[in-house]
Amino acid sequence: MTMMATSNIKGRRSFSISISALYLAGDSAQEEILTKLLAGDTIDVYLRPEVGTGEREWQGTVRITSMSEDLPNDDALATDIEMQGTGALVDGTQT
Repeated sequence: MTMMATSNIKGRRSFSISISALYLAGDSAQEEILTKLLAGDTIDVYLRPEVGTGEREWQGTVRITSMSEDLPNDDALATDIEMQGTGALVDGTQT
C-alpha cells in the first residue's frame, strides 16, 4: 500500500492511496470496493501503522478512482486499487 499526502497551498491538503493485492473472486470486501467504484460512492478509511488502543491513526474519506486486475507472468490474479481523498486526513488516536 502506498499513501501520498501533499500540501501545495497553505491550508489546502490532499491525499491518495494506492493498494496492490491478490484478487480473490467472491471476496465480499473486494466486491464492495467495486460496487462503490461503480456508484461513485465514498468510503471511510483508517490508516494504522500499528494496531492497538492508544496507537496513532489517520482517518479520512476517499472516492475509489480505479480498480484493475492483472495476471502477471501467468501467476496469481492481482488487483490494483486507486483512491483519492475527498477531504482532510485527520490525525488521531485509536480507541
